[in-house]
Amino acid sequence: MFASPQKLRVVTSEKQLTSLVPISRALFVLCPLICFGIPASWSTSPASWAITNYQLAFSKLNQTAFSSSEYPLTAEAVFSSPWSICLTRFFALAYTYHYLNWFSKPTVIPWHRMSSTRWAGIISVWIASIALYLYDYTAGFLLLLTLSFGHVVLEFPLNHLAFKQMLLGNRTAVSPVPPLRRSDARST
Repeated sequence: MFASPQKLRVVTSEKQLTSLVPISRALFVLCPLICFGIPASWSTSPASWAITNYQLAFSKLNQTAFSSSEYPLTAEAVFSSPWSICLTRFFALAYTYHYLNWFSKPTVIPWHRMSSTRWAGIISVWIASIALYLYDYTAGFLLLLTLSFGHVVLEFPLNHLAFKQMLLGNRTAVSPVPPLRRSDARST
């Protein structure tokens, strides 16, 4: 069903990888700055369903961030304050980066070596969570908040490794994914 790791593996030299380190560092710093640098007036108004759901789950983050300033944020201003809009962009970038970053680390998490059964389980949980959100937003949020908390705690060792690799470059890179064994090939 899935291509073998040998077909998916991209051969790059250490020199090629090392030359990407400054670009990676620059983007890591530049992207969050862009969230605050683009004028809030360039944003479109959120849809009513987005306002309702954001108020249930995340608007308190914006209000808390501005609570110590001399301009506290009201619930209505979360969607009109330029700084609140920029902060919401930053949250969206952080969440998106966080989840996409998992797929950029095939030497740490060998996604291409996972069995079809495990993929089916992951996709089933994903579909079930979307269905729960559609059925009852609060229940879906609470369930995924619990799973997310567990995810964050269990991911601390990977975060340490990722920051170490980002700061020191390829010198601390994890060894390449070993070749697929015959027993692994039968399970996919």
